[in-house]
Amino acid sequence: VSRQELAEQIVSESLSVREVERRAAAMTVEVGEEESAGTEERDSSNDEIRAGVLELEELLSTRLDTRVSVQMNRNQGKITIGFGGLPDLERIYHIIMQTQ
Repeated sequence: VSRQELAEQIVSESLSVREVERRAAAMTVEVGEEESAGTEERDSSNDEIRAGVLELEELLSTRLDTRVSVQMNRNQGKITIGFGGLPDLERIYHIIMQTQ
């Protein structure tokens, strides 16, 4: 899915912010996999990985009550957690450390 196609889907389907984030993250995962694999071929294994990454991203976002982005390529990944200031960062820290 290209950025233009995603933009058209956002308008035509009145997507929620969460759904837009999820689809944008899926695009990021696809791009990373295509760059590292050097091909646009997709197999069921890649689809399962993509689905798993999206599910875990949503679970993290729900648990931390904030925007979470997971980017993954062939061998490694990156998790980005959004926060709205020092108190929110401390709240997230306590959730992660389970000391709240």
